[in-house]
Amino acid sequence: MNIEYGIFDAKGFTKHPTIGFDKEYIALEDLLNVDHLSITLDDILRDIKLVEDKHSLIQKIGSERSLAEITENQVTIYDLFEDMVDEEDVYPLVILSLEQFKTIVLNWKQKEKS
Repeated sequence: MNIEYGIFDAKGFTKHPTIGFDKEYIALEDLLNVDHLSITLDDILRDIKLVEDKHSLIQKIGSERSLAEITENQVTIYDLFEDMVDEEDVYPLVILSLEQFKTIVLNWKQKEKS
């Protein structure tokens, strides 16, 4: 999985850091580019901790486009428009281990601060 960090800087919009992935991880990209969303990376990390500490068997968190289901063994990121628009090729399901997902989120949080 390739990860690219960049800066979104378009006229008329607020400049902010971005994270990008290979095409098959577009759902993960949508989920983690939280700068303009009602969720934060801290919200995602809080949900990961609830599952890791066994306070919850499953946590769900998402954006207007993606929903992450966090369980003890894996994180599954869904397209919220699934079944409404047939675009599995464009917006495939993403499945990561919980540890891999957590590492990506922590690294992104660190990069975003710098």
